[in-house]
Order: sequence, then structure tokens, then C-alpha cells
Amino acid sequence: QNGIILVWSYYDNGAKDWSWNFTVIPKAFIADNPSVGGMSTFMVSNATFGSVAVKYFYIHDDKIIGNDNNKASGTGASAIKYANNKFVLRWVYGF
Repeated sequence: QNGIILVWSYYDNGAKDWSWNFTVIPKAFIADNPSVGGMSTFMVSNATFGSVAVKYFYIHDDKIIGNDNNKASGTGASAIKYANNKFVLRWVYGF
């Protein structure tokens, strides 16, 4: 295996089958940077670009762990609206 692909979709009172986002994480990155401990992925949370979603998670050899900030929403210091709670991890694929 060369890495994983995380598959995200929109979430509103349950997972929805639209606004798909894919995060590719090469195995070499994790192997070469074991002290990094986490990664962020940026996703647009709706088709009108009204806000963004940012997910923070930790990747290990045998598990992926989320962060409490993944459920946050509001307005950031630079007046950017964020809705981290509007995306959910649906699948993890190896490639």
C-alpha cells in the first residue's frame, strides 16, 4: 500500500450523498514525519462557498483519531465563517 484516501461528505442530521471531498495521504509522508502527529484538510462546506470546514486528525499506523475542533462552527478572527461540523468521514481506502 502507498497510502490512504479519506472520503468525506456533507453532514446535516446525518451523512448526505453530496459535496464529496477526498484527502490523499501518502504513506511516505507519515513514515518520514512521525513527529508531525496531525494533519488538516480544508473543504468547502457548501456549493455557495458560504463557509469552509477544517478537519484536524491524527494518523497512526493502525488508527485515525479525530479532534474536538472537528465539530466547531462560527466565525474566525479574519471574519471567515467555518462549519467544521458539516462534513463527516465516510470511508477510508488504501491505495
